[in-house]
Amino acid sequence: MKINGAAVLYNIAWRTVVYVNLNKIDKKIIILRQYVHHFDPLCPMTVIRIWTGCAHFESDARERLNQLTKTEGLLKEITGQ
Repeated sequence: MKINGAAVLYNIAWRTVVYVNLNKIDKKIIILRQYVHHFDPLCPMTVIRIWTGCAHFESDARERLNQLTKTEGLLKEITGQ
C-alpha cells in the first residue's frame, strides 16, 4: 500500500452573512409617516371627500405605511440590526 499524503477533514458549519443598508429606507419611512400624520387632520376638514380622493388616499397611504413598517421590521429581525 502506497501512502500519497495525509487527508485532514474538518467539521465546519457555514453561516451566511447578510448586510442590508436600511438607512435610506428608514429615512423614507420617517418622511412618509410625517406626511401621513400631517395629512390626517386635513382630510376630515375637506367638505367633499369623495371628489378630492381623500377617503381613498388616507386609507391607501396608511396601509402602505403599515406594510413598509412590517417589512422593515422583518428585515431588521432577519439581519439582526
